[in-house]
Amino acid sequence: MDLQKLKVETLRSYDLVKLKSVGEEVRKELSSLRMDVFTEKAKNSASFRKLKKNLARTLTLINEKNKNK
Repeated sequence: MDLQKLKVETLRSYDLVKLKSVGEEVRKELSSLRMDVFTEKAKNSASFRKLKKNLARTLTLINEKNKNK
């Protein structure tokens, strides 16, 4: 799954457990990207913004699904 190209429609189709796992994957990807930028391995720092937005999307959907329970 490409974590930088997550669509809201696909995220809405996931259940709560899958959303939490996607959130953890995005966090891990952000962490590794931070380390790559720090060690100057990564050149594309624009992917930070995409990953942070996708993390916000997943957290928003998790909160929506928790409220609807």
